[in-house]
Formats: sequence, structure tokens, C-alpha cells
Amino acid sequence: ATLILLLAFGVGFRDQTVLNMRGMGDQLAIMFPGQTTQAFEGYGVGRPIRFREADAWMLKQQIPAIDIVLPEYMQNLQITYGEKRRNSSVGGVYPEYQGVRNMYEQPGGRWLNVDDIEDQRRVIFLGNRLAQNLFEDEDPIGKKVFMQDTPFIVIGVLAEKIQNSSYSQQDQDRAFIPATTFSTMM
Repeated sequence: ATLILLLAFGVGFRDQTVLNMRGMGDQLAIMFPGQTTQAFEGYGVGRPIRFREADAWMLKQQIPAIDIVLPEYMQNLQITYGEKRRNSSVGGVYPEYQGVRNMYEQPGGRWLNVDDIEDQRRVIFLGNRLAQNLFEDEDPIGKKVFMQDTPFIVIGVLAEKIQNSSYSQQDQDRAFIPATTFSTMM
């Protein structure tokens, strides 16, 4: 009986861990810029390495095994609605980010689309806990929030998901805007 219980516990633990990791995304590799660890051709140790969006597209072109590359701009910003203010990790992303990172919207809202990218729209998709903190029981869809004194219209709120892994903040506490809009703001 003890052996069966331990096996059941192990299988349950494995299944829950897989489910939690899928909240972040399947078959996902995330790369961050860093800094140099060795001097090179007159440049010192500790020089910052910065990624450009063109670097991401080059990776896709040079490595056939990569199915999709999604650059993400990221910065911690204050989001304001009325008198309520929340600091959040804001991601500037592309529409494909939704499927890769399992970012599905609650009914009545939507995710970012190609028109948002092309037109550099000031629209925002909120994590469900961030939306709750800003709006409480009020429906956020169509409402105006501010980031750096710039207005954004809320187009969607994240459906609740299980996620035990993140690289800046849990998705439920984050906000997402079109990458093209982000790049013009920062």
C-alpha cells in the first residue's frame, strides 16, 4: 500500500509540475541580454550586451530548427486608473505571443492583433490580478488607463491560468501592449 501511495504521489507531482510549466509556454527558450565576462579587443569586462529586434529576426533566419522568434520589450512601469496606481512589468509583444505563452483572454475581451501592431495602437491587455487591483468589480474592457501620462484602452484581461514560473513577474500581474507602440514610447 505504501509503494502504491508513493507512486501515485510521484505521478501526481509530475503531472502538476508539467501543468504549471505549461502556463509559461511549451517548448520555449528565453534569452536575456547580459554583460561580457572577458575583455575583448580593448573592451573591458562587464560591458552590457544589448539585443536589438533585428538580432531576433536574424536568429530565426540562421537557425532552421527555430519555429518562431518573438522579441519582447520589457520595462517596469506604473499603470494608473483613477486614483489607483500599480507598478507592473509591461511587455511590448507581437500577436503570436498569445499562443506561445498561453495568454488567453476572458470573455468579452481580446488579445493584441496585427492591426494593433501596424497602427501602433495604444491598447493594453491586463493580467487578471492586475485588472482586479485596478478595477475591483468594474469591467475594465474599453476603459482608459495611463502609463507615463499616455492613455491606453483596455482590450482584454487574462483568463486565469496556472503558472509557477516567470521571468519578471507572474503573467496575472503583468500588462502587454503592441511591440511597435512600446518601441516608440521608450
